[in-house]
Amino acid sequence: MPIRLSLPKPKKEWRYIVPEREIAKYTAKGFSVAPHKRHGKYVVTKRKPEWEKFEDEVLILFRDGLKLSEVEGGAAFHIAGYQIDAVGGIEDTLLIVECKSKQELGKKSLRSALRTFWVKRREISGSLKRSYHGRFRRTKFILVLRGITPSERDLLYAKKKKIIVWSESYFDSIRSLYFTIGERAKYYILKELGGKPPLIPGGKGRYFTFPAMAAPAGDGHIYCLLIPSGLLLDIAYVLRIESGQKKAYQRFLDKNRLLKIAKFLEDGKSFKNSIVLALDNRAKFSAKRIRWRNVGSNGSQIGLLKIPRQYASAWVIDGQHRLYGFARAKRDLHKTLLPVVALQTRNGTEDAETFIDINKNQKPVDPNLLWALFGQLYRNQNRGVISDLVRNLAIGKRSILYNKIYVPGESKHPRREYRIFHSNLCETISDHLVSEKRNGFELITAGDLYDPKRAEVLTHALHVISAYLTFICDVAEKNSARRWIKYFFFTNNGLNVMIRLLVQILRYTHGKFDRKIIRETFGTPLGEYLVSHEGEIDELRRKTSSEGTRDVVAYDFIRFLAQHVKGLAESYLRQHQKEREDQEPYKLLRQLEESLRGCISDSLSAISNNWWKERIPPDVKDPAQERKEKDESPWPWMEGKQYPAYFYMNFSEYSKVIVKRDNWREAFAPIFRHKEWVDVIFTELEPIRNAVAHSRDLSERQLTVLRLYSDDLARAISGSKPKLEVQVSREVGAPLLVEA
Repeated sequence: MPIRLSLPKPKKEWRYIVPEREIAKYTAKGFSVAPHKRHGKYVVTKRKPEWEKFEDEVLILFRDGLKLSEVEGGAAFHIAGYQIDAVGGIEDTLLIVECKSKQELGKKSLRSALRTFWVKRREISGSLKRSYHGRFRRTKFILVLRGITPSERDLLYAKKKKIIVWSESYFDSIRSLYFTIGERAKYYILKELGGKPPLIPGGKGRYFTFPAMAAPAGDGHIYCLLIPSGLLLDIAYVLRIESGQKKAYQRFLDKNRLLKIAKFLEDGKSFKNSIVLALDNRAKFSAKRIRWRNVGSNGSQIGLLKIPRQYASAWVIDGQHRLYGFARAKRDLHKTLLPVVALQTRNGTEDAETFIDINKNQKPVDPNLLWALFGQLYRNQNRGVISDLVRNLAIGKRSILYNKIYVPGESKHPRREYRIFHSNLCETISDHLVSEKRNGFELITAGDLYDPKRAEVLTHALHVISAYLTFICDVAEKNSARRWIKYFFFTNNGLNVMIRLLVQILRYTHGKFDRKIIRETFGTPLGEYLVSHEGEIDELRRKTSSEGTRDVVAYDFIRFLAQHVKGLAESYLRQHQKEREDQEPYKLLRQLEESLRGCISDSLSAISNNWWKERIPPDVKDPAQERKEKDESPWPWMEGKQYPAYFYMNFSEYSKVIVKRDNWREAFAPIFRHKEWVDVIFTELEPIRNAVAHSRDLSERQLTVLRLYSDDLARAISGSKPKLEVQVSREVGAPLLVEA
């Protein structure tokens, strides 16, 4: 099993056992006395504030994680009469740490905390040599922050006073680094503090020597060699962006990914590609004469490469996760020889450029080829079954998808001529038709499958998917909506949406796919949907370019069918509706529309009990009545319930009712004050409301407009003056101009 590192958690409270005569002293300091004695004495406790638990976190990391020397600290620890939060040594460097959290700092500025720490630094510097008997040649004063963001002025002041500031993100990155590579993390810290990491034990002299092949590369050299993984872990260093160094260019390591790699390595597997390192100018290469030739025609040479025998002496440009996966694997694997390509250039800029070139410009393996290989390499796993399933759909002459799916090495035409790819359909099936998926259905078992069970599962899945696709295509043909087949059903994203619909159908039928029952139950409502939305096919296809939008389009399909098929997708729709209602735009619009309806109803009913017939314009009243009869509403909270007709007014129709001449004069002028303001605000909000109603994402500007205007309307309805007055003279659609 991969090695998982952990740290003790800070204690939540102080707990002491004291005699009765000392109780008064502790209670005066805020301690509580437990009702039961222990060994004839009293137990007193006091909850620790968050800032003190933060100090404990630092001490625990230093003492239990990084294994620093001389670790001390806490409320009772003093140097030269000054309380010190944490102290720890790395080789010849002593770290003096002051912890500051937002709660502890209170109303004081960070500058005052820096000034206090500087005074403390100045006073205790002379005592450090006596306290530690000259064991440390250098001292670093570090201010660690939590919940506080230092300004540029604060950082400049700290630098001037020779105080190092560790931001919250940097301290968290050190903790993450420990959980990733263990005790080696302290040498990263030492290097980032400008210190010199120590020599790595187990060698002789100041260098490790490796057989290597060298060749010129740009203004430097490139070397190819083999290094044991355990030794490479000691030599290597990731130039993390979190470290704040100017030349840093790499994101930090992903702990979960490392654990997966460690498991991969412990299973006896290995990576065949090289780790790419950058060496500094201390690395030395000496060519050796060989029998046939010393220098190749391209300038290549064979010889010995010397790399400094020092922790964190070489930068990892590429392959950091492959390398540090060994840190989480069992120690037996630390003898594994890893292929390494090492670059030695004149400056670190070229190292960063190499990192970008490798990660940006290298051609990744085609996922279609990977999925095709899964069918051969992992035949008895579900991914192997899925690969063969899609392959059979693509090459089976009786399949409705025959010659419509691109499969590497099997398709007759170039890839550009296909709308469905082997990898995309495999991913779709893997996400929705394999057991243990949250919103899926178990058409294929998640575990390993062996014949004859494998053959049974494959045949059944092939039958269900083929019959389903034939059914939806027949419905499109029967309703003269053939464009759906070519431009939606038989595309990567459209097929993804239709598989989501299949999941709900299979849940409804408990996994049985009887063609006659399916046709009788779902044929008519599906045909109605296809006919009514045929003009939107191109827009729907464009909308399905991301996971979120595919889910929205599938939701519309399923919701429409559920209105005609009782019991279909009930749990799915409830879950989806709850998620939509929890989003901020929905909450704002729901509150806004409820306020507007209440305002209209209360204001007009005060004038006439028959206000719906007398005061509502016909072009508002009649469509609202029709929508009520059809129970058409874009809002999930209104579905399946009976409401008065005015609940079914469109957003633009609210303004028509409000600015209608007699309504404005007798009811709404005192509330909204300016007709032009009402026109502008509703014109701006209508497209936003439509976007939310159809589950389209809002831009930052749209969300800001919704927040401002919904607040203004709410204030107007409640009788308060709006915070922002819109300049109504501007043209509709122009950028917002607001005055405080």
